[in-house]
Amino acid sequence: MTETEGAEDPIEIEDIGSNPDPRRPIGEMIAARLSRRGLLGAAALLPALPAVAQDSGNTPNGGPSSLGFPELRHQLSQRDAVAEGHEIQLVIRWGDPILPDAPEHDPHRQTAEAQARQFGYNNDYLDFFPLPQGSKAADRGLLVVNHEYTNTNLMFPGLGAGRQAGSRASAEQGAVERAAHGLSVVKLRREAGRWSYARDGRWNRRITLETPMRISGPAAGHDRLKTAEDPTGTRVRGTMNNCAGGNTPWGTVLTCEENFNVAFGGEAATTGPQAAAYKRYGIQKDPVYGWRRFDARFDLDQTPNEPNRFRLGGRVRPLRSRKRAGEAHRARPLQA
Repeated sequence: MTETEGAEDPIEIEDIGSNPDPRRPIGEMIAARLSRRGLLGAAALLPALPAVAQDSGNTPNGGPSSLGFPELRHQLSQRDAVAEGHEIQLVIRWGDPILPDAPEHDPHRQTAEAQARQFGYNNDYLDFFPLPQGSKAADRGLLVVNHEYTNTNLMFPGLGAGRQAGSRASAEQGAVERAAHGLSVVKLRREAGRWSYARDGRWNRRITLETPMRISGPAAGHDRLKTAEDPTGTRVRGTMNNCAGGNTPWGTVLTCEENFNVAFGGEAATTGPQAAAYKRYGIQKDPVYGWRRFDARFDLDQTPNEPNRFRLGGRVRPLRSRKRAGEAHRARPLQA
């Protein structure tokens, strides 16, 4: 019997409650809001609602929905399900080269330099900008993709699962993961009904955890954002765990960082002067990723302010060529 057999698995970081309000738990607030008295009051209004509000609109004849295909049946399957009359097309995959000098993906010989020129890992928010700019063309445009997180155990088989894989990853493997975070911008086109991407697209870009970022807004230059690498508190390297996003009327993409807390760790998580703030962030002593073993940026004991420089609202200009791109931009109000 090994020393790990029979032991309970550690609680996942995302399952640990954080940011509690000591004055009144949110459960009490919800209970008060949805009290029996409140429910009865809401029920009294139901007869006044129009009849169409009771229609789900999931079927072609069910209401004002513009979706003209039958609803998918409930099912369990190892393959994707698609509505009748539609098809799934594979456009781009993790590791596909999106810059002219990018090598083909080799899962057995990954490098950070190659990954920084290849499509990132784990797609989340997607956006599409028709080309030429300002048109409503549906057959060519720029795809902007958030790459929220990496699965160490799937990228590098044999390391184990969860935090075990993170703790066993080498310095180079960690660098590959960081290069797989961020965003991808890639040109798409549809010809004869088939979608593909242009490897030599002039706007194709990768934004990773090494891309220079400029901080602006009321938090820029604050003492809590200053580090030995950036004593001004206005420059930071990269973006990670990008989840939600959106676009603006002037053609930029807003990208938001989510569970960045899984990257940072150290004794300071519980004993340092910013321990209370780390707790609100959801940062634990032992992180999911093992990057702090090789990169001081993610070690709270060496760089305590680095987490304050993440969970930002970022802005990217997709319609800017690689030669002019230079850097991305992020801004946030400082949180206590």
